Amino acid sequence: MQMQDAAQAACVSHSFLRSWRCYPKLILSIDSLRIKEDASRKDETRTEFISRVDQILQNHSGMGVKMFSLHTYPCSDLHPSFVDRWLQTAITPGIEKFELSMFGWHGIKYNFPCSVLSSEQRSSIQSFRLAVCSFHSAPQVGCMSSLTNLRLHYVHVTGEELYGFLSNSCALKQIYLSNCEDIICLKIPYLLKHLNILDVFGCLKLEMIECNAQSSSFMQGTQ
Repeated sequence: MQMQDAAQAACVSHSFLRSWRCYPKLILSIDSLRIKEDASRKDETRTEFISRVDQILQNHSGMGVKMFSLHTYPCSDLHPSFVDRWLQTAITPGIEKFELSMFGWHGIKYNFPCSVLSSEQRSSIQSFRLAVCSFHSAPQVGCMSSLTNLRLHYVHVTGEELYGFLSNSCALKQIYLSNCEDIICLKIPYLLKHLNILDVFGCLKLEMIECNAQSSSFMQGTQ
């Protein structure tokens, strides 16, 4: 590469990274990061993905994040320490929408660290989505007073763990569960008086749904 071309590329890269500094919506994926997917260079793609996300979050002001979305496809087998660090940096007070979608060829390995949800962070979250990870610390999260939309897709969580989480999320209106195969009995707490959609799909071990919600609205369930 010629010196002039190298200098121009570096300038564009720095401008690209600075453009994320005050973004209220952090949507991190290979598409949003302008990383080309190439099956022949998986290791290089993973390294580039880690580097870009690291730089963006290190350069972000840490203020005003309303939405954080992290999709790791096609970067398989990311070490949990990377994701833990990114979540710790990105989940700030005032966040309203959170999405984490992991990817791996060898099953679910990542355990969502509920410690990142302090009282300030969790009090503002309205939408919470997890995919392809474990959520075993769900009952320890505490009160999610603003949460109205919950989506779990290929998530390891037991019925008891999920019940503990739902009991602290009294504003919930919509619950979507798909392919959560650790749930045998799904109990919906009485306190969920605003719940109007319960959509359950592909939870193959599910034997019973016990709904005690006060809601008088129409509820929907599929299996």
